[in-house]
Amino acid sequence: MKNVQTTRLDGLFDKRFDEFYQRHQLTAVKAAFPQLLDEYVSMPPIGLISNRPEGTQETGLEYNYEKVGDFDLPDRIVPLLLVRITRDDGTSQWLIARETVTQLFRNMPTQHKALISQWLPELLKSSSWRGAPLGQWISVPILATLCYFVSVVLSLLLKFFAIRITRIHKSPTGKALSKILVQPISLVVAVILFSSLLKYLGVSIVLRQTLSFFTTSILWIALFMVLWALINYSATRSETYLRDKNRVGGLSILIFTRASAKVLLVIVTVIVLLSNAGVDVTTGLAALGIGGIALALGAQKAIENLVGSIIIIIDQPIRVGDFCKVGTLLGTIEQVGLRSTRIRTLDDTLVTYPNGLLSSEQIENYTKRRKFLTRTTLNLRYETTTSNIEKLLVAMRTQISSYPFTDKESMRVRFIGYGACSLDVEIYVYIIADDYSMFLALQEKLLLSLARIVKENDSGFAFPSQTVYLTRDK
Repeated sequence: MKNVQTTRLDGLFDKRFDEFYQRHQLTAVKAAFPQLLDEYVSMPPIGLISNRPEGTQETGLEYNYEKVGDFDLPDRIVPLLLVRITRDDGTSQWLIARETVTQLFRNMPTQHKALISQWLPELLKSSSWRGAPLGQWISVPILATLCYFVSVVLSLLLKFFAIRITRIHKSPTGKALSKILVQPISLVVAVILFSSLLKYLGVSIVLRQTLSFFTTSILWIALFMVLWALINYSATRSETYLRDKNRVGGLSILIFTRASAKVLLVIVTVIVLLSNAGVDVTTGLAALGIGGIALALGAQKAIENLVGSIIIIIDQPIRVGDFCKVGTLLGTIEQVGLRSTRIRTLDDTLVTYPNGLLSSEQIENYTKRRKFLTRTTLNLRYETTTSNIEKLLVAMRTQISSYPFTDKESMRVRFIGYGACSLDVEIYVYIIADDYSMFLALQEKLLLSLARIVKENDSGFAFPSQTVYLTRDK
């Protein structure tokens, strides 16, 4: 449908209605039509008009009819309709419909507003290039520069009044946002001014539709700039907040979210720009779907690692800063990325673990422990009497219960049996500590106090020994 040439009108109109055109001075109609297109028609960008042979088949229109714009006349609006005609050889052609011409020339405007034609020299008006007067092509860069300069001034004035009215200059957030938005707003205002000025001056519709790709692309690029800057700004603010609150686990989610948002933004922008350029995105996406299957077969490990990273971020078995045991590996998590996780081992080496493998491993997270278990057996000498053992047990229970860092409910101190060379007493108690280093210090304090109790109750720790009995054979 985009192949319809508005500057070649001999074969443009619906030939089934030649009698109508002849009755209404066909020659005059064809002569006036280009000027009406230039001065009054409003059309969507060329990239948004269907290029399929059958059109878009809009609801509310008859079969084989397509609406591609409107004539904004002083007293009414006339839709610009195309009709698909099938030739004798079986091929189809889109022509301007009878309904549009009938309404348009019923009360045709007598005044013309093509101001740009009044300003250009005759030589530049008579010479044409790519369907539009050469003078209009020359004037386009001048008009674009003028519109951009005016838009910059308007944007700075808007920023100035916004600061004065809202006191936004006192807020760091307001300063950052105003810095982010000034350039894109200037581009948007410049495009709107430029497009409006072209229509107001009566610039050729051919030239306007040619430039529509660039103007709409600039609008999408301006939106892309705003969203990209907002993603960076939000991520920076969130990262600062998480670091101040010492929530290192959220940093992994933040990094993944920021990267995903940027990738999605780029993909959407590319698709929109391609669609704006007239590329059939639907066909391309279908081809990508078929190619994606082939790509997935060749990139199974990469996809497996990406899925594994998503599982780790959602499930959060580990976070940055956690001390963990992954399989047989002990170390501290330094970074959780999109492909792999980096672990600092006890030997101070850095191990890169693929997330696909990590998500299927058994992970023991020591950082998430609420309390630490101390379980040991005291081996007392066999010389210890039963009454001394009873006193020892009572003293040990009392001593352990007196510490604020022990869990009284699960505490257990029991005489558990007779060993080969000792009387065995089991100590089972949980110590409440913030980290492993603190646990070791509290456990040391507890064990030393138990050793003192053993000594105070006339006992001691046994060591492996043998008793040899000698006798004479009768």
